[in-house]
Amino acid sequence: MSLFDRHTDDQILEIAKTAKPSGADKTVTDRALDYLAGRMLVHVRADLSIRYPSTQGVSTGQEMQPQALPLVERFIGETANVYDRGAKRRMVDGDGNETEATRRVTDELNRLADEMALDESLHMIDQVQSLVESCGGWAVVKRGVPQLRLAYPHEIHTVANDSPEFDANDQRDYRAYIIGLGKGGKTNRFAWVARGETAYYEANSADSPKKIDSNTPNPWSWPQVDDTGEERPDMPTSDLPVMPLVLWHRRPPMRAILPQADATIAHVAHELNLSWSALMDVFRMQSFSTLVLTGMQSDEAFQLHGARFPIKPGIEGGASYINSSVDYGQLVAVLVDYQRLCALALRMNPNDFSLDQKATMSGFAKLVDSLPKIEARHSRVRRLKRTEETGLWPVLGSILIWQNKIGEEAHEMRMVTDFPDLAFPLSPEEEAKKFETDFRYNLDTPAHVLARRRGISVGDAKKAIIENAEINEELGVVEGKIGAKPEPAAPVPLADNPPPQRRPGSNLGALIKGRGQRAKP
Repeated sequence: MSLFDRHTDDQILEIAKTAKPSGADKTVTDRALDYLAGRMLVHVRADLSIRYPSTQGVSTGQEMQPQALPLVERFIGETANVYDRGAKRRMVDGDGNETEATRRVTDELNRLADEMALDESLHMIDQVQSLVESCGGWAVVKRGVPQLRLAYPHEIHTVANDSPEFDANDQRDYRAYIIGLGKGGKTNRFAWVARGETAYYEANSADSPKKIDSNTPNPWSWPQVDDTGEERPDMPTSDLPVMPLVLWHRRPPMRAILPQADATIAHVAHELNLSWSALMDVFRMQSFSTLVLTGMQSDEAFQLHGARFPIKPGIEGGASYINSSVDYGQLVAVLVDYQRLCALALRMNPNDFSLDQKATMSGFAKLVDSLPKIEARHSRVRRLKRTEETGLWPVLGSILIWQNKIGEEAHEMRMVTDFPDLAFPLSPEEEAKKFETDFRYNLDTPAHVLARRRGISVGDAKKAIIENAEINEELGVVEGKIGAKPEPAAPVPLADNPPPQRRPGSNLGALIKGRGQRAKP
């Protein structure tokens, strides 16, 4: 049975029994996603109760208070920044050239991408795959608008192909994917997503379907080769149903199409939050001490008492204070070094997670300091670019053609995605020197600089510069100083000089003085 053939309900019920879970741990993934969303306290509080049951198991007002540092948000914000400034997409023909026809499709595609919030959806996918290694983007149409529904790795089950050429690392070789949709009444709901159809059913698990609720044929097609093996240039293509699920990976898949979600940064952040919680409790103990009763046999001796709850020990007993002998500064230094070591291992700049507030560096110094992060970004951009151009575009293009929003000629076009480079702010001195060099060697013009700053055309920028020059000349601006004196004129021969004239108002003081001495009438 070909991958592009439609399956009947009975075939889906039979084949779905062979579905395999992705292997991603739901507990690990859920905790990582909660950390990304800022929901950390519930996980820290739960693990504090497991590690310190005698302290957290009673309500005395002296329990360890959970600490929550948003390290995952900071790390993902630094890492998944490819779509922060948006991506530029353009259409080209088979030879890679832009024509009048491709420009028309480009304009319509960019308009539709804004309408469906494509960059926002891809930014979320980039965040999740940077956190848990892999995720899926399921193309659906809701209320007439194409959307990318995010599918987490623990929600995806794979249905392998029985062909001898099946490759477990190639997402195109799988017969179908089963996506968990959460609870539907008393059981779970699942979606069978294949090239020929999309079906929905309820079951306790993905591999135990009982009844298909609905089975809708897939109307989206794209020129493809009807073969599960390696594509060859001499093999003819035809319009065939396209798989509406695209997988994104932080790194190329090895041994499994959806690897186990380790969520390294989430593990590190969780351990650091637990350590900071315990450390703050140690700091409280060092600062206020804790009263400990000795020599008492009464039940009161076994009660927990804190620094703010003194008691009377009685005649038969005594009391002493217990303090921690570990230096607080050493504990903080260990946690900070561990945090920076993790950042270094993840190809981040350790100074991004440093507690030391260093002086502001120049743009060039920041560039050198962030070279590992830039290299990691280039590697990630290369994978995102390839996934968009070869995986997302056939799905998105087939939907837009089916909706008559772009023409059939888009079948012969390719989408090219360009991502902006990572920008480092320059100091005023560095920026001025850069402009001076660009103007000297005719690499740029003031009009182009002003056009980029204000978002106007180059012609309008030229007019604004000319008007500014006239106004500055009228105000006497010389070398950037308002009201500067003009250069002195050439000296005139003495014979031609007119007799000195009294400066207007120079005798004002004498007139006032004389008026004051005038006799009254």
